[in-house]
Amino acid sequence: MENKLRPIYSAIDSCQYSKALKLTLSEPQCHWPITIALRCHCLDRCGKAREACIEIRKLLSVFGNEWEELDERIWLLSLDSSLTTEDDTNKQAKSNTSNAGGKKKGKGKGKKSGGSQAAPAKSSSDKSSSAKMEIDLDILSVLDMPYHERLEYFSTFNEKNISSQFKPSMQPLEVTEETTVATIAISIKSLRLPRTLVKLYSYAIKTLQAFIAANKSSPNMDNLNDQLYALLTEGYLSNLKLIASSVEFTPNSSKLDEKIFNAREKLKCWEDAQFHAMSLVKLTSEGLYQSWMILAIMEHYKSAKALLELLEKDGRDETKDEQEKLSKKLSMLPRLSEMMTMKQISQFSGDGNVFPPSADDVRLYVECLEMQSKFQEAIDFLDRVGDIEKGDTKKQINDEEDVKNHVGSVIQLTQKELLEMKVSLLQQVDRYQEAFEIYSNELLVLLPDQWTYWEGLLHCARLVDKDNLDASIANCQQVLDRVLNEQNEIRAAGKGPKVPLRGPNLISVELAALRLSNDDTGSAKVLTNAIIEYASLYSPLVFCCFQDLRKYIGLLVEKTSVEGKISDELNDILKWAVALREKNDPTVKEVKDGTESLKAKQERKSRLRSYICSVKFCFAIWAAVSDKCTDKSSTKALDEIFISLVPNSKDMINCWKATMDLGSNPKDGGQKESLPGDDLVLLAIQLESHLNRHEDSKTQTVANMKSVALLEYALVHSPYNAYIKIAASKYLFMTGSAIRAYEVFKDMDVKQIQLDSCSYFVMNNLMNAGLYNEVADQAGKIVKIHSTSSKDLATYMPKAFENGNMRRGREMISWQQTRMSPSMQLLEAKSIIMDVAPLVNDNCTGNESLGLLFGLVGNERDAERNEKIIRDSASFFTAPSVLSIAKGDTDDLDVLSDNRDFTVNEFEILQRSDFDFQSTQSIIRSHLHSMLCRLVLAAQVIKPPKKGKIVKVEKSDSLYTRSESLCESIRLTEKCLEKECDINKAQKVLIEATINIIKAFVVIVSGSCLSTDTVQSDDSLATRERYCVEYLENAKLLLVETTKILKDEQGDDIQIASRLLSDNLVTLFAIFQTTASACDQFSWGKRKRDTKPVAGAMANIALEFKNVVAHAKKSFDALIESIAAIEFVGEPLGLLGDEGNDVAEKVMNDMKSYRSEIHKRIMPHLDQITSDMESFEVES
Repeated sequence: MENKLRPIYSAIDSCQYSKALKLTLSEPQCHWPITIALRCHCLDRCGKAREACIEIRKLLSVFGNEWEELDERIWLLSLDSSLTTEDDTNKQAKSNTSNAGGKKKGKGKGKKSGGSQAAPAKSSSDKSSSAKMEIDLDILSVLDMPYHERLEYFSTFNEKNISSQFKPSMQPLEVTEETTVATIAISIKSLRLPRTLVKLYSYAIKTLQAFIAANKSSPNMDNLNDQLYALLTEGYLSNLKLIASSVEFTPNSSKLDEKIFNAREKLKCWEDAQFHAMSLVKLTSEGLYQSWMILAIMEHYKSAKALLELLEKDGRDETKDEQEKLSKKLSMLPRLSEMMTMKQISQFSGDGNVFPPSADDVRLYVECLEMQSKFQEAIDFLDRVGDIEKGDTKKQINDEEDVKNHVGSVIQLTQKELLEMKVSLLQQVDRYQEAFEIYSNELLVLLPDQWTYWEGLLHCARLVDKDNLDASIANCQQVLDRVLNEQNEIRAAGKGPKVPLRGPNLISVELAALRLSNDDTGSAKVLTNAIIEYASLYSPLVFCCFQDLRKYIGLLVEKTSVEGKISDELNDILKWAVALREKNDPTVKEVKDGTESLKAKQERKSRLRSYICSVKFCFAIWAAVSDKCTDKSSTKALDEIFISLVPNSKDMINCWKATMDLGSNPKDGGQKESLPGDDLVLLAIQLESHLNRHEDSKTQTVANMKSVALLEYALVHSPYNAYIKIAASKYLFMTGSAIRAYEVFKDMDVKQIQLDSCSYFVMNNLMNAGLYNEVADQAGKIVKIHSTSSKDLATYMPKAFENGNMRRGREMISWQQTRMSPSMQLLEAKSIIMDVAPLVNDNCTGNESLGLLFGLVGNERDAERNEKIIRDSASFFTAPSVLSIAKGDTDDLDVLSDNRDFTVNEFEILQRSDFDFQSTQSIIRSHLHSMLCRLVLAAQVIKPPKKGKIVKVEKSDSLYTRSESLCESIRLTEKCLEKECDINKAQKVLIEATINIIKAFVVIVSGSCLSTDTVQSDDSLATRERYCVEYLENAKLLLVETTKILKDEQGDDIQIASRLLSDNLVTLFAIFQTTASACDQFSWGKRKRDTKPVAGAMANIALEFKNVVAHAKKSFDALIESIAAIEFVGEPLGLLGDEGNDVAEKVMNDMKSYRSEIHKRIMPHLDQITSDMESFEVES
C-alpha cells in the first residue's frame, strides 16, 4: 500500500497537484479511502471545488446522508453553468488523451489507464446532474432563502432522495483511519465547511467507539485508543471552530427563525463537545480534559437557556416538547458542572508531586461556581488556592521537560489575579467593605499606580456609604494619604521611580471631581486647585499630563460656565497656564563651549512639555466654552480673549523648529519616533482653522492650504508621527488634494485589525472625492482582513485550548462573534465595493467606461456577472454577501459592532472632527443592489408577446417567481426608506425614481400590479402599457425634482456629484437600460417614442436623466477650469524663504494633479450615460 501511495504523496509535496490527481485514478488504489481523500485534496488545490465536494460527499456517504451543508455547497457550485459543463468536458478530454497516450505504451496499460480515469469523471458528472435536476431550487433561492432555510431544505431533501444517489462502496470503519480522516479534514477546512467537519468527527468517533466496544480483547487496542484520542480531541475543537465561525447576528429582528436555528446549532455543538470531553476524561483522566468538560457543560447550559428564551418569545405550539426538554437540561446541567468542579477542587493539595491548578483551571472553576450562585464556595476555593501558592511544598517548574510533559497549562494564578477575582466575587454578594479592604491593603500595595484599582476602591467606598459621600471620600483619602507617604519614603531612600506615580495623584483630582459631579458647586474651587496641582507636578515630566486631566477640564466648564462666560475657576486655570508657558521657554539654550550638555537638553525638553501642556489647557477651555456660546458675537468676543492668552501659529512653529534637536535622529541610529515638539504643529493648524471657521469658503481654503504646507514640511522632518499623518490626510482632503491624502494615509502602513478600526477617516473622504479605485482597494483590504482573521482563529484558537490556555481561546471566540463578524465597518466596506464596482477600471479610453471589469450596468454582460454576484452572496467574506441584509426588515441595527478607534484623533482639541456613521446608508445600498440583481434575473426569462398578444405568465414559470421576488424586494426597500436615515434629499428622490422604473419593469414583463401583487384579470398589452406609463411618469417627475434640488443645494459640488454617481446614478442607469431592453422585446423601443406611450415615457425619463447627469458634468468641468486659478496666498505658517516656497509649490501641484486626474477618470462615465440617454432622442 505504501508503494502505491508514495508517488501520490511525492507529487503533492512538490505541489504537482494535476499529476497527483491522475495518480489517484489508477487501479486498485483509486478505491481506497485514503486515495479518495487525497483526490479531494488535489481537486481542491486545482481549483475544482465542485468536484472536490462531490468526491467528499461520496466518501462520507458511508456514514449516512445527513450532509446538508456539503449538499448545499455542491448545489451552489453547480449553479455556475460554465463550471459544470467545462469541467466535465475537460475531464472527458483528459480521459481521451490518457487513452491515446496509453496505446503507445501498450494495450494493457493503455486500456487500464483509460478506464480508471474515465469512469470517475462520468460518475461525478452524472450524479451532480441528476441531483441538480431533482432539486427544486434555482439561483433565485440564494437571494430569497436565508442560509439556514437552505440547510433545512437539503436536510429534508436528503431524507427522501439522496440516499438513492450516493451509495457507499466501503465500510465506515475504513474511513475512520486516522490519516484518512485527517486528509479529508484538510479539504473540508479549505472549502470552509465547518458543519461537515463537525459531523465527520462525530460519525468517526461513534464508529470507532462501537468497534472498540465490540472488540475489547483486540491485540491492537492501544493503537485504537490512540486513534480514538486523536479523533475526540479534534472533534471537541471542531465544535469550537464551528461556534466561532458561525455568524450569529442578523439585523432582521422581526424574524426569529434564523436566531432559533443558530441557537439550536450552538446548543448541539456544546452538547457534542461535552460528549467528546467526557469520553476524553474516561480515556485519559487528564485534568485538561476535565476542564474542557466543565467548560462544555457550562456553555451547554448557557446555550440551552438562550434557546429556551427564543422559543418562548416565538410562542409556537410545536416547540412545547423542545421547551420541556430544555427546562430539564437547565435544572440538570448546573448540578453536573458543580459536581465535576467540586470533584476537581477536592483533589487539589499542596502535594509537591502534583502541579497546583493552572490559572485557567481556577478561573473556570470559579466561573462554574458563580453560575450556581455559589459565591462563598468560590471565595473559599480562592483562599485555598492562595494558601497553596504561599506554601513551600507546591511543585515547582524546574525545566522545559516539566512544561512539555504536562498536559495543559502549568502557569498558575498570580497573587494579583487571585485578589482581583476575589474582589469581583465579594462585590457580587454586596460585601463591599471586604472588597474595599482588599483594594486598600493588598492590591494597592502590590500596584499602587494601577488606575483600575483606585477606581475599584472608590466604587466600593461609595457603596459602603451610599448616602454619605463625605464619608466615602474620607475613606479613600485615608488610603491615598497612606500610599503617598509610602511612596515618598521609597523615593527618599532612592528606590522609587524617577517620576512620581500618576495613579495616586490623579485619584485626588477624581475625588474632587466626584463632589462637583454630584452638584456640589462649592467644590469647583477644590477641583481647580487639584487640576493645577497635578498639572504643575506632571506637565514637565510627561506628555500625557493634559490627556489625564482632559475630562476634568470638561466637567469644570460644564458646571461653572454659563452661556459662554469664563468662570473664576476657569480663569484661575488660564492664568496658571499662561504663567507656566511664560516661565518655560524651550527655545532658550544653555550653551557652554559651543555645545549644549545632555542635562541642559533634558531640562529644555521639560520646558517644552510644560509649554505644550499650557497651550493645550487653554485650547481645551476655549473649545468647551465656545460650545456654550449662544450667538456669534459672544463667540467672537471669546476668541479675542483667548487669542491674547495663547501664542500665535508662527510662534508655535518657530518653537517647534527650535526644538527639533531634542529628538533622536534615525539616520544616525536613533529610534524611529516623533519629535518631542510635534504637538506644536498640530496645535498651530487647529488654531488657524478655529480662527477662520466663520469666514467664507475661499478664506478657509487659503488657511487650509497654509496648514497643508506646514504639515507637508513636518512630514519631512518628523516622518514617523502618525498624528501628523492623520492631520495631513484630513487637511489634504479639505483642500482638494485627495490623491496625496490617500498617499499619506497609505504611508501610515495601517494593517491587520487597524484596517477595521482606522479606515473610517478616509473611506467616506475617498468616496466624496470620486477616487473609486482607491476606495475599492481600501474596502477590499477590510474584507480581506476579516476573512484572514476567521482563518487565523481556526488555527490559533485550538492551539490555545490544547495548551490549556482556555481563557485566550474563549476570548478569540468571543472576539470573532461579537466584534469581527458583526463589524459595522465590514458592512460598510461590502456595500461600498458593490457601489463602486462598475466605476473601477484601469483605462477609461473608448466609448464604454462603465462596467469594464465588474458590476451591473445594463448591458449583455450583466446576466453572467449577476449570476456570479448571487453565487458569491452566499459567502460571508465577499462583498455581494451584503445582499443578505436586504432579505427582511432591517430594524435591529444594535447587533452591529462599531470598531472604530477614535483615540487616534485625540490630538484634536480646538477643532474636532465629526465622524458620524449611519449604518442605514449601507442597508439602503444593500436594498438597491438586491433589487438590481433580481431585476436582471427577471430580464433573463422575459416572455415577449407573440403575434401582438401577451404570453400568459403561469405561477410555475421562473418569470412569475422572479417577478414576485422583485416585488417583495421593492416593498422592503420602500419600508427602509420610510425610516429616518442619513441620506440627502437628492439621493432619496433618486431612489424613489429608481423604484418607480423597477415597478414599470415588473408591469411590462409580468403584468403584476404592485398594489395587489397579482396579475390583473384583464391582463393585456394595453393594460400593462397604462400602468407602466403611470410609473414612468412618476419617475420623470422625480428626476425633474432631483435636478431642481441639485441646483439649489449648497455644498461641495464635487462631493455631491461623486456621491451621486456612485450611490445612485450607476444603479439607476443599469436599471433604466435593462428596462429599455425589456421595452424593445415588447415593441416599445426607443424608435417608437412618438407612437407608443411607453417608448415616449422612456424617452422623457432619458431626457431628465441626462439633465441630472449634466449637473454633475458641469461640476467636474468647473473643477478642471479652476486649475488655473489655484494660487498660494501669503506664506506658509512659520516657513519663510526657499523652504516655504517649495512646500507651497508642492501643495498647489497636488491640488492641480487631483483635479486633472479626477476629471479624466469621471468624465468618461458621465459621457457614456449622456450618450446612451441621447440615443432616445432619435427620430421615429
